[in-house]
Amino acid sequence: MKKIEFKKIMHESSLYDIQFKKEEKLKELMMLKKEEDMLIEQRENMRGGNGIINFQHIFRQDEMQAKCRLCAKITVPVGASIGVHQHNDEDEIFVIQKGQGICDDGENRKKFVAGDAILTVHGGKHSIENTGDEDIQFIAIVMPY
Repeated sequence: MKKIEFKKIMHESSLYDIQFKKEEKLKELMMLKKEEDMLIEQRENMRGGNGIINFQHIFRQDEMQAKCRLCAKITVPVGASIGVHQHNDEDEIFVIQKGQGICDDGENRKKFVAGDAILTVHGGKHSIENTGDEDIQFIAIVMPY
């Protein structure tokens, strides 16, 4: 990947030049990102849940132009959970790739399996619990308004 250097330019056309360089850099990153280049993160007892939740950040916030707070593959091991939390001024999408579990919005507990999708909108809350015999894997995308 070509390294792009940024420098401070004082005239009016500099904004265009800097924006062009930013777009050039983003274009290269969005073309292909190898799995081995994705940041891995682990969170223990996430939002009051149980166990260790694994995040594989597909694209980071600073690598995208659109408003996206999170774009990651998340793994919830057998018996683990993500505790209840609310989304304000953003939507969150889960696309379940593997496993099964329960999604709880505080009023309803709904079972999900691989191939299902979950949408939580502004003001909504949810938790995820792995009730199956294999890890849950899903793609999570959080989009602020």
